[in-house]
This record gives sequence, C-alpha cells and structure tokens, in this order.
Amino acid sequence: MNLADRDWLIFCNTCGEYTALNRFLPKRGHFQGEHSLTLNAFLNNDLLLGKFLLHHSQHSLVAVPNLTGDYIRIISHQTRFLESLVDNVVEEQLQQAQDQERQKEMLRREGYHALLALRKLYEERIRDLEGNAPADSAQARIQLGKVLGVEWCRGQIDHLLDLGQVYQTRKAH
Repeated sequence: MNLADRDWLIFCNTCGEYTALNRFLPKRGHFQGEHSLTLNAFLNNDLLLGKFLLHHSQHSLVAVPNLTGDYIRIISHQTRFLESLVDNVVEEQLQQAQDQERQKEMLRREGYHALLALRKLYEERIRDLEGNAPADSAQARIQLGKVLGVEWCRGQIDHLLDLGQVYQTRKAH
C-alpha cells in the first residue's frame, strides 16, 4: 500500500497525546485533519495540527501510519489532543463553508439581476436609436454603428445569462 494512501497521526512521546492527520490530499496540499464522528466530517485544514505542533514544540513527535500495531495502540490507549474541541471546530468549519456558499449564491443572484437590468437598458437604447430618423446617409451610418454596438453588448449579456442558466442547471443535478 502506498504511504500517501494511508491514514496518519502524529504522536507525542513526551505527553502521550496524538492528533489525527488522516489522509493526505495532494490536490489541496494538506491532510484531511481531525474527523468528527458526531458530524461525520473531516476538518479539512491544518488548524488543530498547528495547535498540536505549537503545544508540543519541544517534544519528541512521531508520525504513525495506520494498519500498524503502534497506530492501534495509540488510538486505543492514548489521549487525543483537544478531543473535546474537535466536534466544535469541525462544526464551525462546516458552518463557515455553508455561509460562504450562501454568500456566493447571493452574489450570483445579484449579478444575474444586474445583468437583466443592464439588458433592459440596452434594449431601451436600441429602441431610442432606431426611433430617431437620421438626417442624411452619414448620420445613418453612425446610427447603424451605434445600434450594432449596443446590440453586440446586449448579445454579450445574453451570453452571460445563458452561462448562468447552464450553471444553475448543472448545480441542480
């Protein structure tokens, strides 16, 4: 078995405390971190690992992979560092992730409504331009250029609105 595919913990020989690293996530560049059994979720950051390292900075630390006798002995008989805080920290992390997602969704909705308002303004501008009769052919060419420019802008907004619809459709599935 590849060592990167294993769960890990760091054990302090001096204090008899450990913190679970769990698996390394190469795409994120860090370990999963502590796991909350209550919430069935990983911390997915290095917060408790950092606290553990600071607390045990002058101690002898050992990285221990799972599927070993040492791992099982440590998990079974030693003290988990800040065990009472794991659920709270994971819950806060999950809440922050939900809050960030809600904030992103709110910004998407605001952007969508801003695009709709801008599209309406462009449509009104096109109607105004088309409603004015040019006095001569030079003014007609200028007016045509303005209309084509505003129509191009409206087309870009329509494209963005379509992309938003595709995103919403993918998100729903």
